[in-house]
Amino acid sequence: MKPIDTKTWKEFKISDLFTQLRGKESAPNRVPDGDYNMINETSVNNGISKKAHSEYIFEAPAITVSVNYAQTVFLQQEPFCASVNILILKDDFLEKYPNSGLYIVTLLRKANEKYNYGSKISKIKLNETIIPIPVQPTLDPDKTYHPEGYVPDWDYMEAFMEQINQQAQ
Repeated sequence: MKPIDTKTWKEFKISDLFTQLRGKESAPNRVPDGDYNMINETSVNNGISKKAHSEYIFEAPAITVSVNYAQTVFLQQEPFCASVNILILKDDFLEKYPNSGLYIVTLLRKANEKYNYGSKISKIKLNETIIPIPVQPTLDPDKTYHPEGYVPDWDYMEAFMEQINQQAQ
């Protein structure tokens, strides 16, 4: 792996990287108990408030963001249901590159510090959030995520995050 300062990084809008969905359930106390993690606005336990039954199950992996408490951002690794106050970010790369998902969670927590209960994040604001991602050039115009012709270098990001995880242990 190349040193971090020699890698090219570009800024991407969240909308360039993810499809955004919204939770469908009401408050956890109004949802029957069941087998799926119910993601709510709690800032502990990966956002899981209980095990619930729901017709609206989201497949993992996904990133969840609280509308009211925008720094409550988590990577979900199991199928889940979510309250209406949860925004859900989905893309196929999260399955192959889970450590990259953790990197994005960390960036979103930092970027979302400007929001609070009085100034809530919205789907539009989340989509407009800009984060730095390592990139590589692409010759395939159908796969361009960035106006300058770059695609995210998830292999590099995964290796970079793995190195950070090893240093933290």
